[in-house]
Amino acid sequence: MGYRHVYLEGVSLQEVRDVLGEREARLSGTTGQVIVVLEPPTLESYYAQQDEIAPLAAELSGKLNTLAFAVLNLEEELLLFWAYDRGEQIFAYDSNPMYLGCPVCSYVSETVGPEAGDIEKLAQLFGHPEKARALKSWVGRKRGMGFLRESQRHAEIARLLGLPGPSLEPAF
Repeated sequence: MGYRHVYLEGVSLQEVRDVLGEREARLSGTTGQVIVVLEPPTLESYYAQQDEIAPLAAELSGKLNTLAFAVLNLEEELLLFWAYDRGEQIFAYDSNPMYLGCPVCSYVSETVGPEAGDIEKLAQLFGHPEKARALKSWVGRKRGMGFLRESQRHAEIARLLGLPGPSLEPAF
């Protein structure tokens, strides 16, 4: 099972509801943070769901003039995330670019590692520039080196960025 979430900083639940309109999503929040929980991804609808979450995060970030961090975890085998600042994509990450292209060589391939943007910029964006080195370690780490599931990688990256981890989020 996987999940799709968008974390938003400095906004209220009502502001997010207003932008979402009739779109189906569950919301949870604490003071200053809202999590938008979308229907979990499936292998069959992966491409359509990936095409939905990134634009939604950009829209929410732009219309609410805030930071957004969108995450897609597909079957604990693939972790994608994007960071937006006021609607502009600042960072993108793919833990396993070969996952759908080559199931046999997926993730054990020594030649194709994770694809990531500028880690220092990501750490700065969320106010934790001192954690860039630790973030770089977790973003580039291969499975089995401190974690077995992508949700564990996500939890550590979220902690370093000061965001809630996947275990704190409601199920859909």
